[in-house]
Amino acid sequence: MTTRRDAANELADELGVARPEKKVRYATKDTPTEGLPPPVTERNAIGGLLMTWPEHTLEVEASHISNVRGGIEARFTITANGRTPTAPFRMNVHSMTARNGIVKELRVKRKDLDWQGLIDHICREVSSFDPQQKAIDLTAHERATDTSWLLEPLVRARKPMLLYAEGGQGKSTTALGILVQLATQSLVLPGVSLPERVVKSLFLDWESDEDDTQEVMELLCNGASTAVPLDHIIYRRMSGSLPDHFETIQKDVTEHQIEVVVTDSIIAAGGEEGDRPATAARAYFDVMRALNVASIGITHLSKENDRSKGGKPYGSVYYWNLARDIWRLRQDQVEGDSTADIGLFHEKSNRGGKRKPLGWSVTFGEDAITFVRADVAKMAEVGKQTSATDQILELLRGGGMHIQDIYDDLPHIKQTTVRQALFRKTNTPRFQSLGNERWGLATRDQLLVTESNVNVTDRGGSYEPSPLQGERGSHNYPHRPVSKKKTGVPYLDGVN
Repeated sequence: MTTRRDAANELADELGVARPEKKVRYATKDTPTEGLPPPVTERNAIGGLLMTWPEHTLEVEASHISNVRGGIEARFTITANGRTPTAPFRMNVHSMTARNGIVKELRVKRKDLDWQGLIDHICREVSSFDPQQKAIDLTAHERATDTSWLLEPLVRARKPMLLYAEGGQGKSTTALGILVQLATQSLVLPGVSLPERVVKSLFLDWESDEDDTQEVMELLCNGASTAVPLDHIIYRRMSGSLPDHFETIQKDVTEHQIEVVVTDSIIAAGGEEGDRPATAARAYFDVMRALNVASIGITHLSKENDRSKGGKPYGSVYYWNLARDIWRLRQDQVEGDSTADIGLFHEKSNRGGKRKPLGWSVTFGEDAITFVRADVAKMAEVGKQTSATDQILELLRGGGMHIQDIYDDLPHIKQTTVRQALFRKTNTPRFQSLGNERWGLATRDQLLVTESNVNVTDRGGSYEPSPLQGERGSHNYPHRPVSKKKTGVPYLDGVN
């Protein structure tokens, strides 16, 4: 039986020309690339590779380069003559099966390009690529700025922060308030520092749309008597997985000089990876680190956590572990009332101690949303989430009280916890024993003596007590010694 190759060889012999070489249809590890020359390769701004063939008006971008089991995987985007012959695809550059499959698919799209040579070249370039950043000498390193804060105590430059709460508590509104304060240097959230300079931001929204978000932004501006300049808060409505939009987001960050990115919400941004929370969490933080921006990830409260124990962000524990700062928002609002109490609690800090809670009374009007600073400890429900010490401090501002009155006014706090707070020995005494189991606030003179040895900024702020205003409470309880065995603290009669 004569094959087509045999017939071609016979014809070549008759014509006196060289026989045609056997054409290699699929790549092998040792097959040299023919036809298409090597590309011009450079590292792009998003930590990947850009390979170009100028004479062929051809370029390939490789991103999300990572080591996987069995090789190196990357996401490729091919552009030929300004068009993309195929959708972006992921491929293990060490898998011959994957490479052959892509070549076969591309040949169906266009037959005039050397796809085999292109795939060989890009796989060779990616295989030799080291995605790690250059090592530096920390002693010789010069910091970019004197301060790491863009908006103290909420947003640090190039660091990830999480903001979480139950649904409908005001997370997105508070995050927009942060962006407006950064963009205008106007006081939108009292108690939060004004930025030293104007900071531009990007809002990635998986849950709402541009109309609602713009309306909330304008209401916040009206409440603070300010306006956001053009090109300072960029909005992008999102769907699908965050990593799939990495190149687009990077272009936004570069074009608009973005320093802060808000993701609302990080659970929705997980896309299909949402079913694998650990993978989705790592992907989110990898993207934000590659963007080299400060990030605010909005998320929800995990249903698995008991609310009385504080609760954790929804999803993988990696969200908690990889975030540098985590703030939990709590809201207390009477149904039908246009005013709500909002408390922001610092649940985690990887640099310094946790900050004092931030509190606001927020009015949601038809023409404005206004944040007015409020004492969290005075809030009926939100105040119960502050520490026992803070709640006792607020209670004693009105004057000295018998310990039983303190028990009665703070029924949600265990009596042993109250006693431990009152008797605790610290560098800065907050409470003063008045004798006969009555307690008041330490005087200002006592605080000044001890505050001189304490760096209050490390505690996130200072407390200014009121002078004693006398005793209150009508109970004359008999002497009730409490054993050390029962409470964990010794009973002190009239001694601080």
